[in-house]
Amino acid sequence: MRSVVVVLGASGGIGRAVTADQVAHGRHVVAVARGEKTLAMRDEHITPVLGDAAKPEDLEEVFSVAAGIGPVDALVHSVFADARVPLTELDTAAMQQVFAAGATSALKAAQLLHQQPARTTACVLVGSIHAGFGEAGMAAYSTAKAALRGISRSLAVEWGPEGMRTNLVEPGFVPVPRNESLTDDTVLEQLQHAYPSPRLCTPDDVAHLTTFLLSDRAEFINGATVPVDGGAGAVLPETLLRRPPAAHAKEQ
Repeated sequence: MRSVVVVLGASGGIGRAVTADQVAHGRHVVAVARGEKTLAMRDEHITPVLGDAAKPEDLEEVFSVAAGIGPVDALVHSVFADARVPLTELDTAAMQQVFAAGATSALKAAQLLHQQPARTTACVLVGSIHAGFGEAGMAAYSTAKAALRGISRSLAVEWGPEGMRTNLVEPGFVPVPRNESLTDDTVLEQLQHAYPSPRLCTPDDVAHLTTFLLSDRAEFINGATVPVDGGAGAVLPETLLRRPPAAHAKEQ
């Protein structure tokens, strides 16, 4: 029977790249997202499912579908919500919505993976470097991503002895369709200046790391938080004032 991986948030830039990379490595993917464009992903190696990861009943249905295809031994959670408002306007309802999608759903999905009969399983949660930094108007998003760190480590410690590995990847800024309204060439050039690497992160960068972490080659990696940020987290902020813009920034 085919090995099955559940990818939550499969229609987004990162989720779509993860789905493609998993198929390329021989897995069958149950691709889950809320948008109708998810259905267009169907082929012999992908089973698309419309569902809201923030709803426990939808997640239970997803895993029921997946278990009917083959042994479910992997999960990728690439789901988020945000509330881009100042702290003075951030209310409890908005925080709950962001947490339900970005953090609580990860725990519920991991619980469902843990219930699968597969002897060993692997889970990758897609976080963000926002978990370790602050940005005005992004408190809900950053806090939810920080919560993923605690969830990932707890899953690794508690269920690692039972054969379930859990790791967290934290990308830097990734130019994807949902960011198009927030960026233009000038903003992208400024962002590039903040990253030591010669380019920004791509969905494929995250997908390739995720595929490795789900594979047997990473069988002793558990409870890790891996940045995919081109060295941004290593930069001393004041050095950005002295560092000239990258010469290749306009060549991308």
